[in-house]
Amino acid sequence: MDDVWDNNAWDDMKRSFPDDKNGSRVILTTRLANVGIYASSGSLPYYMRCLSVEQSLELFNSKVFGRETCPPELEKAIKQVVEKCQGLPLAIVVVAGFCSKISKTKNCWEDVAHKIGLVVSRDTKECLDLLALSYNHLPHHLKSCFLYMGAFPKNIEISVSRLIKQWIAAMFVNCTPEKDFEEVSEGYLRDLIDRSLIMVKKMTSSGKVKTCEVHDLLYDIIVRESQKERFIYFTKSNVIVSPSVASFEYCIIFNYWKDLWTHLDLDYDIVIPSLPWANSFLCFGRDGTTGFCHQIDSFITFTNFTILAVLDLCFQPFDHLPSEIWKLYSLRYLALASFDVLPPSVRYLRFLQTLICYSHQTSICLPVDIREIEQLRHLYFRKCCYFSDNPKDYVYRFSQLDRALTKMQTLSYISFGSVTKSIFEGMPNLKKLGIRERREECLTAEQMSGNSRSWF
Repeated sequence: MDDVWDNNAWDDMKRSFPDDKNGSRVILTTRLANVGIYASSGSLPYYMRCLSVEQSLELFNSKVFGRETCPPELEKAIKQVVEKCQGLPLAIVVVAGFCSKISKTKNCWEDVAHKIGLVVSRDTKECLDLLALSYNHLPHHLKSCFLYMGAFPKNIEISVSRLIKQWIAAMFVNCTPEKDFEEVSEGYLRDLIDRSLIMVKKMTSSGKVKTCEVHDLLYDIIVRESQKERFIYFTKSNVIVSPSVASFEYCIIFNYWKDLWTHLDLDYDIVIPSLPWANSFLCFGRDGTTGFCHQIDSFITFTNFTILAVLDLCFQPFDHLPSEIWKLYSLRYLALASFDVLPPSVRYLRFLQTLICYSHQTSICLPVDIREIEQLRHLYFRKCCYFSDNPKDYVYRFSQLDRALTKMQTLSYISFGSVTKSIFEGMPNLKKLGIRERREECLTAEQMSGNSRSWF
């Protein structure tokens, strides 16, 4: 039985296959892990993985050459073609169907290896339609999370920590009395993995998923469905976002409020109009590398992101921190490449849940006013953050608010000298604490040991 979608289908069929103890077996395939477990009669289901390069070559060659031997002069080009299918049998079969009809000359196959992306996109409508069944069977809340994967460039590993924080900030995740937002988000991720829509790339030492990726064909599904839903607006290839305003190598404007969208065609040469209903804005350099953005403060003013919830500019360094950011009052997730000063204006971001600074050049002083952001859950500074030399003001000001920073779960990295028991008494839900010595501190091992004993 191939491609079973729900438990009821198996229940209806198994009545026709009574167990007569004669050693018969029923083989069932499904894209849903829970269906496989339900139908497995107590034994563990077999989880299909993507094919290895060797297995992919074997399948490809059988479809293209049949019983004939692959010509030695084509082996290198064929391997390049197969590797771009990323071990997905459906993609291999589709590409093999195309390649079986072309001339068996070295130049021709090298040209195919170079243009295989075009071949796949041109000849895989049927393939995409089959894969789209998995998307169509998703519950509504998972559809939004899956489409959000398209906000990241193709063929890059996505940090799960970063992804679920953005899901939460974009309001895709519903908290329950039993589980917090992060736990529910991890459940969403596992569900998408079990449905074979997301590939696990790396695991943490504790057994959790660290990075993930979307297969090329599934990424194409995301783009296709996003166009239908007007869910994501893409611009790339050094598009001028607005005359004399900003230029990005790779830029995505992601819109959750699709019912408020006006019609926008995916024309990469278009000048983006004002987008007051955009929910998330993510910016990347080419292939995820660091790019550079001029006058980004003018860009943010121009685009008028009045209800922006996610602003991710972690790959775009700029000269100064634009003051317009502190007027994006709906922000829940803010990631910046670098800044020297975190101003008291940060307190205006009352709904902020995550603040990230990816710069490893400068230590950032946390203003006292940060205690007014009651929703703050994650602070991450790649270099270091610290409280002022006189932390008594922080202790006093923190004590004035019963709920100040009580939702804080991550504080990393903070200077060794800023870690005091009195300050952390206001963070009862802290789960991750990263400590790093500031250059100005120059503490000895004895001083570090003495300070750490005072925390408890």
